[in-house]
Amino acid sequence: MRTLLLPCVLSFGAMLTAQKLPLANHGDRQLQLFDVHELVGSIDDPESTAVAPLGIGAPPVADSRTTQQERVQALSDFLRHFIDPPLGKGDDLQPLADRWLALVGSAPQIACVERLLATARARRTELLHVEVRFVRMTAKNFDGALKGKLVAVERGDSTTYEMVFPAAGAMDLLTVVLAGGAQVISSPRLSVFPMQEATMSVVNQTAYVQDFTIKVKDGAFLADPVVGVVWDGVKAGVVACFEPDGTIGVSCDVQWQELVRPIATFETTLAGSKLPVTIQLPRTHGVRLRQVAHVHDGDLLVLAAQRADGDYLVAVMQTQVDKAPRQKPR
Repeated sequence: MRTLLLPCVLSFGAMLTAQKLPLANHGDRQLQLFDVHELVGSIDDPESTAVAPLGIGAPPVADSRTTQQERVQALSDFLRHFIDPPLGKGDDLQPLADRWLALVGSAPQIACVERLLATARARRTELLHVEVRFVRMTAKNFDGALKGKLVAVERGDSTTYEMVFPAAGAMDLLTVVLAGGAQVISSPRLSVFPMQEATMSVVNQTAYVQDFTIKVKDGAFLADPVVGVVWDGVKAGVVACFEPDGTIGVSCDVQWQELVRPIATFETTLAGSKLPVTIQLPRTHGVRLRQVAHVHDGDLLVLAAQRADGDYLVAVMQTQVDKAPRQKPR
């Protein structure tokens, strides 16, 4: 079906930004294109982007190294979580040509995306600050101070604990989290325009010998190491937007990974030769936390999961609106 529809989409692209295209033999669903170049930048005008210069000393914004395609894909992935009613069988939202979003859905779903994008455009000069505190807690401290305040959520074979707390009690909750010898691993602050993706990482990269290649020179075998890289630390990706009802929609993806040291080694000989070599076999332990939430200015989103050693990784995220005037994106 997608192959048959594309010529229509391309022929009537200008019209579809304002009108819906009914789909034959597809129930009451319609096809609509949304032009999102104002939010993620234009492929025809590199300076037409929502990431504007903020001046000396301004906080970091969405990573400018991401490609146009990645930004549109991230926007599509984000919006899928906030479409109401949710996408079901026969519905879809996909990026097109690094500038458009194509939605196949019902009239209410199309209207929902229209409202979300209209709100983002209207408030696209306002920054959202997202501070993520990564805290390591012992199982005893987590059980005694925090576990009872969170909701356990089963996802496959893993259990995460999560909850949104009102801004009024944010400081008290932070005091509870940080008490009892909790270790703050990192506390970065991300700043991003609506529906732009912000990423951060605080990692160490360790090189290791993962394999060897064999060369023959002057009748002798030579072994050249193949070097790999493994990371340990924390990574986070956040997308946020203003919702029409005044709340803030947030999607976050948090990863923590620890490299087991010393790196295990394996001694062998290379095939076709008798050269003894030592290969390194890194092992890592990690936790990944993903959440989509509706919050208010200053609310705390708390996510937690147990590590392999029994301790807990707790991510405490606070989203705040920057009310200071900013330079309007070009």
